[in-house]
Amino acid sequence: MNLTAKSINLVKNIGQSIIFFYLIIFLAIWSNTNFGKTDYTAKLAILNRLRPHFEFHNVFYEYQIPYRQKQLRLYINYFDWVVQFMPDHADAYGMMGLCYHLIGDDKNAIASYKKAIEYNPSFLWSYYNLGLIYFKRGEYAIASELIQRALRTKAQHTTTFILMSEKIYLTNIVTEARGTGKDYKKIIEDQIKEGYLKSYIVLMLSAYHQENYEDVIRVADLSLRIHGDVDGVFTRYAGFAAYQMKAYTQAVYLLNESIHVNPNNSEAFQILGLSLQALGKDDLAQGALIKGKYLKNITTPSIPIENTLELKMY
Repeated sequence: MNLTAKSINLVKNIGQSIIFFYLIIFLAIWSNTNFGKTDYTAKLAILNRLRPHFEFHNVFYEYQIPYRQKQLRLYINYFDWVVQFMPDHADAYGMMGLCYHLIGDDKNAIASYKKAIEYNPSFLWSYYNLGLIYFKRGEYAIASELIQRALRTKAQHTTTFILMSEKIYLTNIVTEARGTGKDYKKIIEDQIKEGYLKSYIVLMLSAYHQENYEDVIRVADLSLRIHGDVDGVFTRYAGFAAYQMKAYTQAVYLLNESIHVNPNNSEAFQILGLSLQALGKDDLAQGALIKGKYLKNITTPSIPIENTLELKMY
């Protein structure tokens, strides 16, 4: 065999070796890919078997019933398996946080919602629910920080994430749509609007409890521009804040605005009367104070606004 023939054979051998090398790499990649698919399918099968057979929607709305508490624990176990198999699932962490809160375990609820935010920092409801937990615990500074982050989220990002969460969030929404006859996309839209509105309420109340009265008026004014005066709550608390600041003329104006929207709030009349009294308008003050006392005696005590704020099903 001459030198040329040897060279040709050498090139062929090298070429075959290269082809064999790339074939091995291809088979390894193909094997890993298919193993990944098989593993994912197996995990889904396990999770489908572990998922409680009763709808979470019903458990959520009846969570105070003892047997529903047991069902919540089963859901905690299920969502725990979800995050073990798929650690980046912010929706599972969020729902686990909600379940923990509903059984009274806020320590684990807080930890779960923090994980949800870590994996999806653009979701309104994780910030809102976590902020509301801190608010209910009286930790108003932390609540304020979280609610401000909630208000900075984009509605479209929240909507998209809910729609992507077919097995968790969207399932709950579709169940609600079936029960109410509403379009599920409209339910998502309406809930998000309500979420931003209630975020302003929580932010305003947090400022009030911290005696940051200028912030109360600022937040109320901002929300009034966006949402209007819902049941007179924003002008009422802005009026209360103005009274605390001894800005009595401003308090009178704001409380009259609130009473125009909701003429049945006894506390608004009481603080209006005290503000008028401070301005030396004793006749008007007496009338407002009498009206406030009358409403307090004849009407069913109004539910404190704090007690109407509840975590949403996220």
